[in-house]
Amino acid sequence: MDSPGPPGYGPGDRRPAPGSHARLRGQTDGSVITVVRAALADGRLGDEAYGAALAVLGARGLVELVLLTGHYSALAKAMAVFGVGLPAGETPAWDDAAPMDPRGGTVTGP
Repeated sequence: MDSPGPPGYGPGDRRPAPGSHARLRGQTDGSVITVVRAALADGRLGDEAYGAALAVLGARGLVELVLLTGHYSALAKAMAVFGVGLPAGETPAWDDAAPMDPRGGTVTGP
């Protein structure tokens, strides 16, 4: 998991260019996507997917991935609940990133 990401995900890149698609780099990326989707959907990973992820990522890698996914999921939910947005005067990194306050409207700062 320490190797560079697929084209479009270089250092400092926050998301691929519009219209481009990340390319899977084999079993590692496939397992990561499967685990993250399951963790975010219902928190359940079937036996087959668990075994495949364990074989590719190892026990420590699988635990780190699940904990990292949970951490960022919780952070995103907390930011949404409290309406955390960009500081005043800052612009989103991409056009469709205007944060929305869950109470309605666009967030412009604290």
